[in-house]
Order: sequence, then C-alpha cells, then structure tokens
Amino acid sequence: MKNITYLLGLLLVLGVIASCTKDEDENPFASVEPKGAVVSTSNVQTGFFNLLDPSSSSISFDINTQGEAVNSVVVMQSTKGSTPIEVATVSSFPATISVSFADVMAASGVALEDLAPGDQTVFTFANVGTASGTYPSGASLSIPMACPSDLGGTYTSTATGTSTDDCCPDVTTVEGEVTLTDLGGGVYTISDWSGGLYFEWYAVYGITGPSDTEGTVQDVCNELSLTGPASEPFGTAITSSMTLADDGTITLTWSNGYDDQGVTTLTPQ
Repeated sequence: MKNITYLLGLLLVLGVIASCTKDEDENPFASVEPKGAVVSTSNVQTGFFNLLDPSSSSISFDINTQGEAVNSVVVMQSTKGSTPIEVATVSSFPATISVSFADVMAASGVALEDLAPGDQTVFTFANVGTASGTYPSGASLSIPMACPSDLGGTYTSTATGTSTDDCCPDVTTVEGEVTLTDLGGGVYTISDWSGGLYFEWYAVYGITGPSDTEGTVQDVCNELSLTGPASEPFGTAITSSMTLADDGTITLTWSNGYDDQGVTTLTPQ
C-alpha cells in the first residue's frame, strides 16, 4: 500500500513539472501581430552623379518594404546638406525611383559650381503608412558627386627640357612610351614622369631606368596632378603641374632642385 501511494505521489509531481515546463516553453507573444514596417533599398544604378556631364547624369534605385503591408512611403532628398524635400510618394512595392542630376540641383537650389567631388545627395524615407499607423524610417541612401576617370593606357611620350648646371649630357628631346596604370578612384601610376629625360641626363650618376622616375597621378574631374614622389631620385623637391586637353593629351611640366626643367607630353595611342 505504501508503494502504491508513493507511485501515485511521484506521478502527480511529474505531471505538475511537465505542466509547468510546457507553459514556460510556449511563446507568450505568439498571438501578437507585428506592427509597422521598414524600408530597404537595392539595385542602385550608376551609383554617382557625374559632375562632368550634369545634363544627362541620373541614378535609379529600387525600394521595398518589410513588415506590415505598406500603402505609401514619401521619398525625400537633401543635397550637400540642404533642407530635405519630397521627391515622390510611392504606393506600390517594390518600386523603382529614377532621379536626374538636373532635377536634384533644381529642387535643392544648389548650383553646379558649388558642388565638388565627395558632396552627396542623401535620400531618406518618411511617413511609412500601414493599416496600424504611420511610422518613421531610418533607411537612407547616399549618392556621391564624382567624375569618371579613364586615363589608363600607354602613351607616346615626347620629353623636352634643359639641364642648367652642365652636369649632364646635352640632350634636350627624348621620345618614347609612358604608361599610366589605373589604381582606381582616379589614381594612376605613371611609369616615368620625366619621359626618359632623367635616364639620358643622369645614367652616369646611377639612374638605371624609368623605374627611378615612377610616380602617382591624381585625376579629380579632369584636374590632374603629380601627387608623388615628392622628390626626384637624388632627393631634391619636384615642382610640377599637369593639364589634360580635350583630345586626351596630357602635358606634365616639372622642375627640380638643380634647376633642371622639363615638359613631358603624353599622347594617347
């Protein structure tokens, strides 16, 4: 009899434990309906506004939503920190938004001459409307102002110059080839900024070839500069300027601390 009573008590305790465990495992929020929605962007086309061709530059991107069904979203844009303004109200998803650079400038009141590479147009999303209410959105999409750059390749080079301290062979013109290697982002390695003149002048002092006069060229919206090296192989500072003609010809004018001066003209092949 004691054994039967003990077993009945044990079964009762196990039943209580099982019942408690079952209650704890259940999700108390399973019957709660989610409220609100969020906006996401994707498939950005072009990815930047072209400062060199503002009249035909445009971008597009897709927007979609997650959460409750959304009946409308207001698309806003701000350029270079201007007050955000409404671009469109979208009521069907997914949707594609297309915006021209000209429309952005006209709507924001920002003039082309006030824009520079790195400035941005920021798209944000407001008043996400669902059946349960209207919600804010933290989503945003930044579109930079930039300029495409395509200077990479091999150029026919003509270098002319004067060496004023009579240290070097009497060579004033050298012809050859110079290569600009694209590193991305408007940055290029130039194989010989002197166009061969340094080798002709200074080979007797240890210059072994064009590798001694490599450098780096920066292209910012067709404004070119020789950004490196800061000095020539013998340690004197280099002063330089660069121009880019409409036909793609690059002219590099340079001088060094020995009063040597040169002009390297690069004609695209």
